[in-house]
Amino acid sequence: MPADYRVVPSCLRRGVGHQLSIARRCHRRQHDDIPGRSSRRYTVRHGRAVCGQPCPPPLPKESCLMSATALLVIDFQYGLIELAPRATRGAETLASLNRLIAHARACGHRVLFIQHHEAELPRDSEAWQLHPGLQRQPDDPVIEKTAADSFLDTSLRQYLDSEEIENLWVGGYASDFCVDTTVRRAASLGYAVTVVADAHTCKDRPHASGETLVAHLNWLWANLAVPGNAIRVLPLAALQSGDDAA
Repeated sequence: MPADYRVVPSCLRRGVGHQLSIARRCHRRQHDDIPGRSSRRYTVRHGRAVCGQPCPPPLPKESCLMSATALLVIDFQYGLIELAPRATRGAETLASLNRLIAHARACGHRVLFIQHHEAELPRDSEAWQLHPGLQRQPDDPVIEKTAADSFLDTSLRQYLDSEEIENLWVGGYASDFCVDTTVRRAASLGYAVTVVADAHTCKDRPHASGETLVAHLNWLWANLAVPGNAIRVLPLAALQSGDDAA
């Protein structure tokens, strides 16, 4: 590859057309208002979109995509985690979520909390509250829902579109209900989804333990057929280190 080409990070794992859109956004952020760098030529080499211009020093990994990424923390609510029957590995999952939240903030990503309510989990009850151990900030968006699908009859998609978010990191509760449904829906809608393998949980069910369900779903998501937009499943440590391997 010529020296005047720099590979644009391919974090979203989509097709060539999407890679080119990433290149254009990266190029605008690095070259706009820089004298002599107004020409915009793009090509794709080895599955990566590149811009044919001398570039400034490389930015930190994924930094071109920071504004296009959000973390969804789904339904990690006090009653669902702490009240009997308690969620599997609730304390460990809380710790992982807080490390994930801190990592997302350090990357400049948005952090969104999804909060469920229904007859058995009424709004404003103690059980309905987001877990008090979560590292939340006052300006973090909270999106309420009443279905397993976080997009159904909520403002989630409107918010993501308004912020031009295309890449989602996902964790929370329950792996086999709201996390699973939201992950599948998000991928079908075209969002690039990364499930953090050790940052979601559920309860024991009549047919399987919570740990078995978490392990099964991590495998299932990684092997789910979503043409051109495969779901990534990564442990938190791999995400923190920038390891893209699925």
